[in-house]
Amino acid sequence: STMGVLGGTEHGVRYNAEQRVCEAAALTPAAHRDVYDFVAQAIMAVNDKQYRFSLDGLEPIQVLRYSAGSFFREHSDLGYQYDESAGRKISLIAQLSPESAYEGGSLILFGDEEMPRSLGTVCAFPSWLPHRVEKLTAGTRYALVAWAKGPPFK
Repeated sequence: STMGVLGGTEHGVRYNAEQRVCEAAALTPAAHRDVYDFVAQAIMAVNDKQYRFSLDGLEPIQVLRYSAGSFFREHSDLGYQYDESAGRKISLIAQLSPESAYEGGSLILFGDEEMPRSLGTVCAFPSWLPHRVEKLTAGTRYALVAWAKGPPFK
C-alpha cells in the first residue's frame, strides 16, 4: 500500500464497506512525536476552554485516504473504540489536502453543517457527536484523525 510512504503502520483493520470506504494508516508516536504533540495540545486547548472532560491519553493517530468513490456514513466514534475501558472523549479531524485536490468528500458535523475544507483546518468535538464524510467524486482527500481517551462517560 502507498500509505507506507507516510510512515504509518497498516492496522489491517477492515471496515464494513456499507459504512465506510477509505484507507487508514496509524502513525507511531516514536516516528511522529511532533504530530502527537500538536494533536495533544490542540485537544487540550479545546477541552480546557469548552468541555473539561477527564482525559488521559490518545489513541493511535491515523491518516485516512479517501479517493473517488470513498465515503464514511454518519456515525459516532464511540462505535469504533479499541478499548471500552478508556473511552473516546474528544475526536479531532484535520484536513491534510487542499480543497482543490478533490471534489465531494465534505466533512459534515452537527447534522448538516459542512466543515471548512481548507488545508490545515482542525475540528475537535465530543466523540459521541454524529458526523460523516460525503462520497468523493474526484481526486484524493487526506485527513488526520485522532481521539483523546479518558474514563468512560457515565
